[in-house]
Amino acid sequence: MTAPSTTLEDVPFGGLPLRSERTVFDRNFIDLVALEVRWARPLAAVEQGAAIQIRDAIENTLGSVTLPVVERVEQRALTVELADGQASQQSVDVGHVLRTQDQMIAISVLPQSVGIQLNTYLRWSESMKPLIAAVLSGVTGTLDPGVVSRAGLRYVNRIHDTDCSDPKDWADGRISPALVAPYKDDWGLQQWVHVAREQIDFVLDDSSGARLQHGALTPTDYLIDIDIYNQRSQKLDVPEMVSLFTRMNRTAAALFQQSVPIEYMESRQPKGADQ
Repeated sequence: MTAPSTTLEDVPFGGLPLRSERTVFDRNFIDLVALEVRWARPLAAVEQGAAIQIRDAIENTLGSVTLPVVERVEQRALTVELADGQASQQSVDVGHVLRTQDQMIAISVLPQSVGIQLNTYLRWSESMKPLIAAVLSGVTGTLDPGVVSRAGLRYVNRIHDTDCSDPKDWADGRISPALVAPYKDDWGLQQWVHVAREQIDFVLDDSSGARLQHGALTPTDYLIDIDIYNQRSQKLDVPEMVSLFTRMNRTAAALFQQSVPIEYMESRQPKGADQ
C-alpha cells in the first residue's frame, strides 16, 4: 500500500510531533475558533457599501452561508504627544462586522485587519477552510490590503467531564502530566494547591510561535486555549493564506494532542464520530 503524500501544509510549525494524519479535536470540546489577518499598513475606513460588497461576495462563493446582519464598529486610538506642550490626539477607525442571524459566525472587516469568529465547528475542511478562502477573496476583490504582517489562529477548547469533582482530578490521566505537575505528589506543595493555571509561550521557527493557556475553570471544566501565529510579511495571496492557516490548524492539533492524552480523547469521542 502506498503511503499518503505529505505536503508542507500538513506539517506543524517547528516540526511538532503529530500522532496521526487526522486531528483528534472532539468537536464537543471547541467553544470558539478565531482567526485574524492583520495588514502591514492600515486601510481607509471600511464603509457600509464596501462591507455589503464583501458580504455579497462571501455569500455568492459559499452559497450555504447568509450574513444578513451588517454592523458598523468604531475603534478609537489615543495618541499622546508631549512636544511643545501638545496634549493628546484621538483617531477613529471605522469598520463593519458581518454576522449570521444566529450569531454563530462573525466576520470583522476593519482598516487594520480582517477576522473570523466561529461559535459552531464541525471540522476544518467544512467549517473553516472554505470560509477563509471566501472571506479573503471577498476582501481582496473589494479593498486593496496589500501586505499581510501577521496571521493568527486560535482554538478555545473547554473539556467538560462530570466525573471530576475537584480540579486535582484532571491530573488523573485526563491532562498531560507536564501541565498538571503542581497537583502531583512529588512537588512538595501539592496539598496547598487549589487551582493551577498556566501560560506557555513557544518559539516554533523564525516567524511563527504559539501560546498555550490552560487550567481548570471549574472542577468539571478544563481550558485548553491554543493561539498559533505567523509574523512573516507577505503579499496577500488567497491560496497561500489558506495553506498557511491549514498548517496552523495542524500545529494547533499537535499542541492539543500533547496536552490531552489520546486515550482520554478517544474515551470522550462519541462512538462513530468522524474525527
